[in-house]
Amino acid sequence: MQRTLELLNQCLDASLLEQGKKPLVMAEPCQLVDRHYAIEFAIAVAWRAHAGQVRKGGNVPYISHPLTVAKMLLEAGCSQEVVVAGLLHDTVEDTATTLEYIRYTFGEAVSTIVAGCTELHCGLSWEECKRQHIARIETACWNVQMVTYADKLHNVRSMASQYAQMGESFWQHFARGRQEQAWYYRSMSLALGRQLQGLPLYETLSAEIEELFAHA
Repeated sequence: MQRTLELLNQCLDASLLEQGKKPLVMAEPCQLVDRHYAIEFAIAVAWRAHAGQVRKGGNVPYISHPLTVAKMLLEAGCSQEVVVAGLLHDTVEDTATTLEYIRYTFGEAVSTIVAGCTELHCGLSWEECKRQHIARIETACWNVQMVTYADKLHNVRSMASQYAQMGESFWQHFARGRQEQAWYYRSMSLALGRQLQGLPLYETLSAEIEELFAHA
């Protein structure tokens, strides 16, 4: 665990230096990767997939997000499959990476978690798509909920930091404003609470959501 944690920290530092403009290493399709190298290869896949992308409202390289999510999951004692899925959780939704590629390269367990975390483009309104995604997460397995928890916690922390710097103009970077974001994150917290309520990590997420959206 310590070696992997050090690797993730080094990659986080490197992502800020590179500004997300190019991959750390090239990752090509291959046969099922040896589990001893799965995390390293997942970092490479995520790095290339998210190359050039930045977080909303700033110029922070997007790759810093899956790296932080993976670090949270590792520190929470999650399995290697969950950590790998944390690294890849946005690749299908936000890049050209396919579930078939993830299944072929990392196995069924990882691809199932990534599929469960992926928000489907339902073709309806933002609100209805979010409602459908929340409903899916509410009944999802523990592993999917853990990746979603880490994803939302890092999102909330990033949003709080950006909001403190930019004020109300920050919400212009989203498809919906502060009120709607408050509804979404509170609803997602309730959905995750079906399985995670009572755990310190869940209480942390709930508290930070309320702190960010206190007056929404």
